Amino acid sequence: MKIDKSVLLILAVFILFSIATDDLSADTTKEAEKIELLIARLEAMQNTVFIRNGKEHSSKKAAEHLRLKWRKAGKRVHTAEDFIELCGSRSSISGKPYQIRFANGRLEDSAVILKELLDEIEKQ
Repeated sequence: MKIDKSVLLILAVFILFSIATDDLSADTTKEAEKIELLIARLEAMQNTVFIRNGKEHSSKKAAEHLRLKWRKAGKRVHTAEDFIELCGSRSSISGKPYQIRFANGRLEDSAVILKELLDEIEKQ
């Protein structure tokens, strides 16, 4: 039985597409897990104040807000780095950076802290 070359080509493309899609799906899941870990670590921070648009919030409220922004960002967030840039760095309304104040008085932009946390997560 003779198989047409075009049928083989279509089959090869289908197989390659299936493999690529599986890899993308695994990567997306891995990135979503990193993002959730980032948020969970922020939420667990004790004695910190999260400053958003000049107002102070608890770590729990900050985590809730970041999860909401992540949901609203939808498919624009592909990686944990995207999440930090699009959701965790600044207010989409005012453009002001989010900040974290620690118990010792240290004030840091949330993007700096999120990047440090992401580095720790990726090393594990």
